[in-house]
Amino acid sequence: MKLIHTSDWLLGSRFHGYYRMEEQAHFLHWLRDLLVEREPDVLLISGDIFDGPVCSDAAETLFYDFLHQAVTDLPGLKVFYASGSHDSPSRLGAFRPLLSDRGIEACAAMECTPKGELLGDLLIFPLAERNQTDAQVLLLVVPRWSSSGSSLASPSLMLRRINELQQLAVRRYGNRLPLLLLSHFLPDEVDCSAFSMPVAYGALGGSHCAQEVSGKGCFHDCGSPWPLSFDEVGATRGVNWVELQGDGVRVEQVEYVPLRSFLTLPETGGATFSEALQLLEKLPKRRGGEPDAGAPYLQLCVSEPHPDASMVDRLLQSVTTRNVRLCRMLSVDADGSRRSYPVSDESLQLPQPALLARSLYQNTYGEEMPDALARLFAMAKRQSSASDAASSPF
Repeated sequence: MKLIHTSDWLLGSRFHGYYRMEEQAHFLHWLRDLLVEREPDVLLISGDIFDGPVCSDAAETLFYDFLHQAVTDLPGLKVFYASGSHDSPSRLGAFRPLLSDRGIEACAAMECTPKGELLGDLLIFPLAERNQTDAQVLLLVVPRWSSSGSSLASPSLMLRRINELQQLAVRRYGNRLPLLLLSHFLPDEVDCSAFSMPVAYGALGGSHCAQEVSGKGCFHDCGSPWPLSFDEVGATRGVNWVELQGDGVRVEQVEYVPLRSFLTLPETGGATFSEALQLLEKLPKRRGGEPDAGAPYLQLCVSEPHPDASMVDRLLQSVTTRNVRLCRMLSVDADGSRRSYPVSDESLQLPQPALLARSLYQNTYGEEMPDALARLFAMAKRQSSASDAASSPF
């Protein structure tokens, strides 16, 4: 039995205001190619598929187009996904009847009877190899949410539900088949060593960075395909390739290189304004006025606690000519601690505010700002300037 395990896509998310759809589409294209190349029997997605309970049409289209293409490119592939803490169970499970006919199981909530008994048919799945009929493993799916819409974030409740599901699986199918678990929780939320029986492979999500989790069996959180903060830079990204062979399991992390990298200038410590300007001038220039799809995210670290407005202007203007996406500017104290840089409103009054507004709109919505909206922005800017002048005591 061959599996691919992935998690924490957070489709539709933004990073410091920048729209990430191009990055997310890049990963899903890579994953489609990997499915065709390695021909797994099952694809497991362990939660946080979307960035929030209300997601954009573009994010949903990206997700369902991927699912359709995956099962079309690889006939016989089974896909299972569970809800995570960011997902809406009602939205994630809305198309379950239609998807199930294509071999895609949307396990958005812990389905129970009115008496609170688990509905095993919607949470326990005998799995065979692709295009085969004899079951080789049992997959137990424990979504993050209950059918009532409440979270299973309570460690004791999550653990109890997992043990109940394990016991139900044994009652229905015996203990001949190894167990797989698909769920979404952090290692410190649920004690995997307290499960009632061992798990051959536990496909977990929620930690953002890949890690093996100790417990009664083999548990892995495969992490997000890309960093979700500058603090997460440095961890290897990718998916887990899992092979179940007899009584053993082999896990391999297949590395994925995200479309956009993360750049910190300087790499350590902080730079003076002059040094930061020199570092910026060494970066590649933009072509066409906007950063290209693969332009890295940038954080600038400066060591001057008292900013000079004209120098901040020069830094920000230099950034707009470089093929990067400026996310934040940090002040580095003498002890090495970092904090958001105290940039004043005055220092952000660049010579071309309309150009910056168009750039922000493009980064946020992935399309050009409409001319009508640009005219409204220009009108608001003029009115704001006139109001500031009228209210000034000088």
